[in-house]
Amino acid sequence: MQKRHSEDNKKISKLSRSIFNFVLIAFAAAITIGSLSYLIIQSFSLGIGMGLRSLLAALLPVIITASLSSFVKTGNARQGEFPLVSTYIIFTFLTAIAFLMLKFFENPLIPLSEILFSSIIVSVWLVYERVRFKAFLSRIYGIVSGFLVYVIFFELPI
Repeated sequence: MQKRHSEDNKKISKLSRSIFNFVLIAFAAAITIGSLSYLIIQSFSLGIGMGLRSLLAALLPVIITASLSSFVKTGNARQGEFPLVSTYIIFTFLTAIAFLMLKFFENPLIPLSEILFSSIIVSVWLVYERVRFKAFLSRIYGIVSGFLVYVIFFELPI
């Protein structure tokens, strides 16, 4: 009886973690895709030329990553073996920098924020099926942490 109760608690705990991870994934997607969409729409409000430049800047990391994954052989190294803590720290840093650039270096002539947000999205999206789920989650936790660091020290980017 005790063993069955222990197994039930483990199932509930695993389900709770899964739900929490799903919520974090959705939140990270909303942060990055929402910010990128906002930047592109804002650029289109300045003019069609600025909007197209912003859109193309957002597409640049997608095109580069797709071409590299199509033409470059990765060898026999197992993908996703980068240390999880390092991945978490890198994505925390990248997300915080992306929001800092959005706040302090917003320039429609040079769409750096769009390139950075798009790079974050692409790097998470394209590795989703190629790496272990824990490696994917370390990126998600990094995105959410970077956003929270930005909000704590500055403000909501609205």
